[in-house]
Amino acid sequence: MDPLLAAKIWHAWLAYFLVIPIALFILGTALLYVVRVKATRYPRR
Repeated sequence: MDPLLAAKIWHAWLAYFLVIPIALFILGTALLYVVRVKATRYPRR
C-alpha cells in the first residue's frame, strides 16, 4: 500500500471525526442563543 494513499484515507476519517462534532457544537450554540434571546423578548406569563 502506498503511504500517501494511507495518509489520504487517514485524513478523510480524521475529518469526519472533527467536522461532525464541530458542526453539532455550532448548531447547538446557535440554538441556545436563539432560545435565550427569544426567552428574554417573550417572557412567560
